[in-house]
Order: sequence, then C-alpha cells, then structure tokens
Amino acid sequence: KQAYDLNQDYFNSALAEIASVEPNMMLARLDNYEANVQRDIIINASYALADISENDFLQVINTLSDDNKDIAFRQRSAQLSQTDPQQAFNVAERINDATTRLESIASTANVWSGFDKRAALTAIDNSSLLTASQKSEISRQIQLQLTSSNIIYP
Repeated sequence: KQAYDLNQDYFNSALAEIASVEPNMMLARLDNYEANVQRDIIINASYALADISENDFLQVINTLSDDNKDIAFRQRSAQLSQTDPQQAFNVAERINDATTRLESIASTANVWSGFDKRAALTAIDNSSLLTASQKSEISRQIQLQLTSSNIIYP
C-alpha cells in the first residue's frame, strides 16, 4: 500500500509538472483528476500562463468550475501583486468566493501599499465588491503599515 501511495504521489507530481510546460492541455483535461491534483495543476498552469494577456488567461480558464477559477484567479493575483498591482487587484476582484476574494484583495492591497499607498487606498475605496466595513478594515491595515518614511530610528 505504501509503495502504491508513493507511486501515486510521484504520478500526481508529474501531472502538475506537465502543467508547467503544457498548461492548456492539462487544464483541458482537469476533470480527469482528483481535486488535490487539480489544484496543483491549476497553480502550475497559472505560473506558466503568467506572461499571457488577461484576455488569453480568461479564455484558457473559462471552462473551469467556479472553485477552480477561484484557485487560478488567486494564484494569478498573487503572481501579479509585485509587478502589476492594479491588475492583481482587478484579478482578485474576479474571485467568486467572498472570503477568498477578501483575503486576496487585502493581500494585494498590502503589497501594493508598500510602494504606492495612495493608489492602493484609491482602489480599495473604488471597489464595488467590498462593503464599507471591509474597505475600512483594509484601509486601516494599510495605514498602520510601517514604511521607511515613518520609522523613527534610534
């Protein structure tokens, strides 16, 4: 049984690795695999698709279930947060699950605020998917962040 489990783990890892090289093919066959393997395939495929346009990305993941789209959106948002925080924020807003969407938006806004606090706060204020209390909480977290400009050195 242990040998079978180990072989199955190797096989599942190999499937996820194939998604790094052939993301479209693996995403098209996603329903053939268990949920935990699907998640790994989606994450690796998202890395492979990082450089494609947003429209192409949306087209590739269009056939996925809502849960699997959420995994892809969350992964893409996390990838883009350092290089294109506005786009990362837009991607995070596409997440269907409200809790996951809030976590992803907050995470993106926190990273974004590290180098453009005003733009991050504006994006939070302009979001139509956040409640007033959620906007307030995320904005408060951003305002509390220490930056080199507000640290007092001894």
